Amino acid sequence: MVVVAPARRLLRGDSTRYRITGDGLGSDDSRALADVLQREINSGRCEAYAKIREAELATLPNRLCDYCAGAGELTTQHIKLIEERRATFQIGSVDEFFGLMHKFRVGEKCPCCKGTGSLEPRARSYPFSVENVQGFAAFLRSCGGFRIC
Repeated sequence: MVVVAPARRLLRGDSTRYRITGDGLGSDDSRALADVLQREINSGRCEAYAKIREAELATLPNRLCDYCAGAGELTTQHIKLIEERRATFQIGSVDEFFGLMHKFRVGEKCPCCKGTGSLEPRARSYPFSVENVQGFAAFLRSCGGFRIC
């Protein structure tokens, strides 16, 4: 989105594609970023970006399931992976957490993909809308500054 370049000047700290850490923004910079976002909304660029992003997401193929590698059902190897994750508590979702109490069996439908063998692309897990940007701009105007943890 066009807002990234002007907004990045306001951010301090380490910025990567997936996370931003640092000291956040003070009151004046928060309001300045709110102004940048509002200009993007008012210009129509925010809505245009939302449409482009939605079209791009629609073209992304599903990915193979992390557990069953596309089989849709569990094998001894998949059950071993689940058991290893249980032992180290590397739980990726609420569904997986509740699966801790379940005893998996070979041939059973995969609990992650529900037997389909595939999952939606991860990018679809991060929604974007003009309304969200407007809400964030409102937060920035009234927060008095914030810290990114």
